[in-house]
Amino acid sequence: MEFTPNGKEILIGDSSGVVHFWNLETWEKIREFKANTNQITKIAVSPDGKQILTLGVDINSDKTPGLAAKLWDLSGKPIADIDFFQNTIGFLGDVSFSPNGKEIAIVITKNQGTFKFYDSSSGKLIPRSTTNSLSGFNFSYSPDSKTIAFNGLSGIKLLNYKAKSDFIELPADYEKEINQMKQKGFIDLQYSADGKKLL
Repeated sequence: MEFTPNGKEILIGDSSGVVHFWNLETWEKIREFKANTNQITKIAVSPDGKQILTLGVDINSDKTPGLAAKLWDLSGKPIADIDFFQNTIGFLGDVSFSPNGKEIAIVITKNQGTFKFYDSSSGKLIPRSTTNSLSGFNFSYSPDSKTIAFNGLSGIKLLNYKAKSDFIELPADYEKEINQMKQKGFIDLQYSADGKKLL
């Protein structure tokens, strides 16, 4: 599920591939649209609230299941079928808009992790940078868009993104405030609003 930037609506994806819009003031369902043939695993809303990104399970023409990433406008009108990923592990992955809303990032959990970037206006792949050596569950942009925290089977990695170049992996020298937590096996993570901590 995902809140709209204005905090007035919440979007919920269900196991049948439908996205439901709920008004948080009246608790009434406003509308819905069919996004995937099967369950929706992730939803993201663009910073300006005008686009929706879904990641869900689809069956392709060969009757092979996989994760399909799709871009929509706020009414549910399709903008682009971004990508289809086969041979995923447990249909795990994550999607997000960059903080400036210009790019879409997708990470898919595979034997060799897939990390790709797309133009949010067209849905086309940005060929300048992919990271394929990591298997990942999810990621989080820093508020300034300069760093992405990447959570995978090998723990948390910080990736420094520079325009027109590949990711450069930063040393994972981070201080854990709760020492009982293990480095590996995190399911989710998120930057704090000031960009100084990972939660």
